[in-house]
Amino acid sequence: MRPLKLTMQAFGPYATKQEVDFTKLGEKTMFVVSGPTGAGKTTIFDGISFAIYGKASGDDRSGADLRSQFTQDDTLTEVSLVFELRGKRYLIIRSPQQEKRKSRGEGTTTINSKAELYELKEDENQLLASNVREVDEKVDEIMKIDCHQFRQIMMIPQGEFRKLLVSESKDKEKILQKLFHTEHYKGIEDKLRESAAHLRKQVERSMLERKSYIDRIQSQGNEKLGELLQSEHVNIKDLLQELKMVIEEDQGSLTNFASTITSKEELRKLIETEIHHGNSLLEQMELKDQLLELKQKLEARQPDFQKIVEAIQLAEKAAILFQHEERSIEAARQVVTKEQELQNAQNLIESLTTLLKEKQGRLQEEEENASVREAYRQEIGRLQLLEKDILSFLTIEQDVKRLHASLETLKENKGKYESQLTKVEEQQESLGKEKEVINEAKLKKAEVAVQISSEERMLERVTLLLTNKKQLITLENQFSNTEDDRDELEETMTEKNAALESLLDSWNKGQAGLLAQHLGDDHPCPVCGATDHPNKATIHGDMPTEAQIKEARQVVKEVELEKQKIDSLYYEAKSKFETQMDQVIKLADEVSENLPQPLRSASLEELQEHYEDKCQQLNQELKQLEEKIGSALKVDEQIQLLVSQAQKVKELLTKCTDEHESLYTSYIEKRGEYKRLIDTLPEELRNENEYRHQVASQQQRLKKLETAYQEAQTAVAETTRKIASVEGSLSSLQKVVTELKERQKELQQTFQDKLQELGFSSIIDYSEGKLPEIEVKRLAEKVQSYREELRSVTDRYNDLVVRLTNIEKPDLETLNNKLQAVLGEISELQEQRNILYHKVQTNTNIYETIESINKQMASVEEEYKTVGELADIAAGKNTYRITFERFVLASFLDDIIKAANARLNRMTNGRYQLQRKTERSKGNAQSGLELLAFDQYTGGSRHVKTLSGGESFKASLSLALGLADIVQSYSGGVSMETMFIDEGFGTLDPESLENAIETLIDIQSTGRLVGVISHVPELKERIDARFEVASTQSGSVVKYYGDTVSM
Repeated sequence: MRPLKLTMQAFGPYATKQEVDFTKLGEKTMFVVSGPTGAGKTTIFDGISFAIYGKASGDDRSGADLRSQFTQDDTLTEVSLVFELRGKRYLIIRSPQQEKRKSRGEGTTTINSKAELYELKEDENQLLASNVREVDEKVDEIMKIDCHQFRQIMMIPQGEFRKLLVSESKDKEKILQKLFHTEHYKGIEDKLRESAAHLRKQVERSMLERKSYIDRIQSQGNEKLGELLQSEHVNIKDLLQELKMVIEEDQGSLTNFASTITSKEELRKLIETEIHHGNSLLEQMELKDQLLELKQKLEARQPDFQKIVEAIQLAEKAAILFQHEERSIEAARQVVTKEQELQNAQNLIESLTTLLKEKQGRLQEEEENASVREAYRQEIGRLQLLEKDILSFLTIEQDVKRLHASLETLKENKGKYESQLTKVEEQQESLGKEKEVINEAKLKKAEVAVQISSEERMLERVTLLLTNKKQLITLENQFSNTEDDRDELEETMTEKNAALESLLDSWNKGQAGLLAQHLGDDHPCPVCGATDHPNKATIHGDMPTEAQIKEARQVVKEVELEKQKIDSLYYEAKSKFETQMDQVIKLADEVSENLPQPLRSASLEELQEHYEDKCQQLNQELKQLEEKIGSALKVDEQIQLLVSQAQKVKELLTKCTDEHESLYTSYIEKRGEYKRLIDTLPEELRNENEYRHQVASQQQRLKKLETAYQEAQTAVAETTRKIASVEGSLSSLQKVVTELKERQKELQQTFQDKLQELGFSSIIDYSEGKLPEIEVKRLAEKVQSYREELRSVTDRYNDLVVRLTNIEKPDLETLNNKLQAVLGEISELQEQRNILYHKVQTNTNIYETIESINKQMASVEEEYKTVGELADIAAGKNTYRITFERFVLASFLDDIIKAANARLNRMTNGRYQLQRKTERSKGNAQSGLELLAFDQYTGGSRHVKTLSGGESFKASLSLALGLADIVQSYSGGVSMETMFIDEGFGTLDPESLENAIETLIDIQSTGRLVGVISHVPELKERIDARFEVASTQSGSVVKYYGDTVSM
């Protein structure tokens, strides 16, 4: 970036508009700015910084504080800068927020900050941004560095570069953070710390979970396991080994239980088989008595079934005779049918003969109409010859009417267009005057819009700060409540764990007594296998039940789960509260930085109300201006519309005149032809529809006569054919009737003969013997079912009589008593086995779960060793007490020192070299970024704070130049072709001054423009181009001395 022209008005000590034209330097790349103290030399650099970034070159001077006290109240503070960057020229204009005397009345009004950015081109100036926010964004885009980096690269204000030299590590860290944007390295530190904390919590949660499972181990019957569980510090490895042995021993006891229960089950099955056999014998004896009774009942019903058999035999004979009866009836029915068909044929012949006579009469009438049909044909031919003239007449008649109507329309339109043209010209004159009245609104709108943008941005920040403060209070209350809940749950968890341990202790002591209750003489112990039990254990006091222990464990588990949830909520609430606090502080700083001085003592609510009122006032003013501008735009559109309308009306008028002349010629020609056809055609045929109607009517009449004639011919022929057909079938029917009567007589005689042959005395006797086929079938099935049932009952009875001979009745009562005794023993054994099985299952599950937890803990602990160590190292818990971010910053600082020493070596004739202090500071002080000066004369290093004024200036200048080089090299794409140095040369001796000047000459040899503020005469002598700043009673002025180059 190279400045070309700086213009300042009412800025700092400059009351009137002052220009600093750097283009006058021409090819010179070094200049001096001189003048008395307080005249405004540094303000030139403040103006450049303010123009680009809206901030001055020093931290203690803001844009709003730089308004000139010499200027008139109605003169606005404004700074503009023309600069060149990467081959393009830009113009930036800024004015800070300021107070201006009201145009009417007393007091002042606040003018918000403004900014505009243009790209200067040969043909036009292109507006890139028109308000402060947009300009700031565009500046960041084209400059590619922020304000802090710009100061270090291009501007070195009074005292600024010495801060970096002598500051402590902590302060130097903040400076370098802003320059190199190393916040993401801090983020890596935080991420490592969070990961380590998360892993540590995982291990703690796993240990708590493992302890809860250890507390559930059932150790009854094993003294060593009980002692391990009761020890203050449980040895997990020994505990798991002993638990595994206990599980294996209990599993062996379960096997013994299974063998004993199997033997008892086999005895039970044997007894049940005997009982089943006895029940079967009793059932057979009862069945024999039941079958004897059923057999006697069936034999008593035999006469009834004999009568059914006789009825079936009679029905079968009637069925044979029924076939002959059916054939005789069918023959009689056929005779009746054919006689009816014969009568119908005779009646049809009579009807058809009468119809034929009628059809022949109709045919004769139609033959007599032959002359009428010929007359219609001739008339149709005559009409068809006139068709061409009729159609031509209709077309020409329509053309004449159309042309006449068009001529009348054009005549009417011509008058209308002439009237419209007069009216449009009058409206154009009126709107031209109206436009001049409202043009001033356009000039005011841009100024008000910039004010609204600034005020709305402040309102948004204040409102956001208020909202965040309210959220902070809410989050603080949530954090406090969660912390109280967490403490309360910790107490509850301690109480519930103590209660569970007490129950488990009582349970373990009572298990031995419970097992002893089920031991009997000569029965093996399920634990040790012994059959002798001289000293059985007893139950002391009230032993808790499994349900009570299970309930207590569930309570502990629920409390632990609730504790985990509360812990999660606690850390989440804490994180949200701290994050919100940072956000509120950040927003408060932003609001305070941009507040004008009169409002800095106001509360947030008062600020919100102030900016809301201000925005409302400005928006109302903007709305009024926009209404005026909208009206002006409407007037422009109306004027343009009227111009267009006038042109269109003129074109239409010309077109209308031309069309009228052309159509009038065509109209005269068509009207002559129309009169000729009027004289030729009859009036009734001049209408096409009437003509078409007459032709169609004649054709329809002819078609009707021809159709009637054809239908009469067809009817006579068809009737004659039908009579011949019926007469042919009549003789055939008479023969068939005679044959059917003879066959019917023969079949009737056959039926009578068969009736006597089958033994029926009469037709009545035959009718009574007939039964439906389905009824005969049902009776036959009933007889068959009876016979089969009688045979089955008899056979089964005889079989049981043989099998139960010499068999005694079984004693089932004795067998059932034996079975109940065996079942009792099995139940007792199963109960003891279930108790032991539950213990094995519980301990096995606990063993496997603890093993799984141990594996998970080992994995997490291994990961924590790495992550935790990295987190500690990154956080500065290392030999050099340096954080990860500071380590990166130290690397940047080493690059800066290397670049600085190249210049310091020359300015001090090789005496001094800057070094970074790597030794750890005393106590907990942060270190790693402090600077030392190595003295070649003494061979030792000392703190840069011990350097003299001149030595300190050389070191500071070298460090600043090195910093500028490194920042620019790390800021890719940054182009800084200018550097300004403010004061400090007066502390140098002649030789040091010469070395410093040579160093600056080296800088300008690279193409950089170097400007120096100094009172040193030698600089004015060595550098012939200078800007002289002079103080006057009405403000400072700037003049250029040196060869002027015309641009």
